[in-house]
Amino acid sequence: RLRKGPYDIEGGGDEDGSVGMKLSALQNRNDELEKKLAHMQRQLAQLDPAYVSPNDDNAENKYRASSQFEQFVKAVYDRGSWLVGLLVVQSFSSIILSEYESLLNRHPALIYFLTMLIGAGGNAGNQAAVRMIREIAMKGNMSSTARNTLLTKEFGVACALCALVGLAGFSRAAMSSRTSWLEVFAITLSLLIIVFSSIVIGCVLPFILEAFKIDPAHSSTSIQVVMDILGVLLVCLVSSLLL
Repeated sequence: RLRKGPYDIEGGGDEDGSVGMKLSALQNRNDELEKKLAHMQRQLAQLDPAYVSPNDDNAENKYRASSQFEQFVKAVYDRGSWLVGLLVVQSFSSIILSEYESLLNRHPALIYFLTMLIGAGGNAGNQAAVRMIREIAMKGNMSSTARNTLLTKEFGVACALCALVGLAGFSRAAMSSRTSWLEVFAITLSLLIIVFSSIVIGCVLPFILEAFKIDPAHSSTSIQVVMDILGVLLVCLVSSLLL
């Protein structure tokens, strides 16, 4: 038979009140710990605004908002730092142009077609890079055999695209009345080298970034900058040899 009170059990009652005293002491200790925990949570909230107390009724909503803000900041930092770095690297193309200023003054037709040549390289390289990024995303860790097979196939595609784009570039340069045939030849040869090299670099760059634990998706923007600099350099080198 149970008596009144949770610990007054038949045959073993709390006559001296020791159990009640222990419960009271435990309750007091629990209250002290809760106060300390609340104090620590307030301190954490002051040190880290993203901290959310587990006792907060809106903890889940605050956590989601905090997580979204952190993701936003991380995305801006990762992409912004990469773009700023590429901007600085891209500015080196002006140094190349300044070194070949006399060549460009003698053959202004090169300047007229410079954007076409660089743009063709960037577009061709970006196509190749996006294709490789898609293959990496779909197949994950590729074996060396599968990777070599894919790169060999793209090498053949690069040769075919060089012939196609080169023919179009030659036709466009030949249509200009301000361009001599020697300049047309220099522009066409530069275009062939730029397109081929851009496709090769665009195919290899995603795998290089992946090997260094960098997101391969950055290769789609990096190839544009690489070909801006390399394209300007190739045009100036080829033209200086032929003109």
